[in-house]
Amino acid sequence: MIRIFILILLTNFLITNAQNNFEGAIICTILKGKEEMKRHIWVKGDSIRVEETIGNNQKKKSIYVIDGKAKVGYILSPERKMYMLTNLYEPSEEIDLTNATILERDSLLGYQVENWTLVAKDFKRSIRYSFSPSNFYFYKAMLQSLPERSFLEKIYLQLPVAENVMPLFAEFNDINGQLIYQMKVTQIIQKVPADSLFKIPKSYQQF
Repeated sequence: MIRIFILILLTNFLITNAQNNFEGAIICTILKGKEEMKRHIWVKGDSIRVEETIGNNQKKKSIYVIDGKAKVGYILSPERKMYMLTNLYEPSEEIDLTNATILERDSLLGYQVENWTLVAKDFKRSIRYSFSPSNFYFYKAMLQSLPERSFLEKIYLQLPVAENVMPLFAEFNDINGQLIYQMKVTQIIQKVPADSLFKIPKSYQQF
């Protein structure tokens, strides 16, 4: 397991710098092998909307509306005018993590971050996060409510620091250093979104 004293250091740094809950929009780029996906997140209070698009193909877009407080998510299908409830993520077992190392404090997109690495030995993968000690309380509930999670996101959910932070950058490589997956926040917009983004249209029927 991760060395406890390292987690304590990281947790203290992140909690000390926490502010009020984030409201606005966040845009991420996710690389999975040769596939690129854009993730656009809107947050207002406990309401979350996520749109994921593979490449520039708007036909390959997934839309989710989430109640972060209740941890209830819905998949929306504009083509069919339908919506479907997602299942709340319940981890079956923890991933064994070792060799946690705090590298340095840095800044990304105007936010202070702490860079650190760890190893998932059983999976032969090295992992890097740049955590922002800020006010991203929505992020954990969002990941728990989405229908799928990456390996990095499953690891994040088992960490004590997951309550109010999110990685602005995260990646993992195989034992030879080959990049497998990368998530990078490219833009953070601190402007409160419209309420309509988080509502399921009345014309939609539940699947």
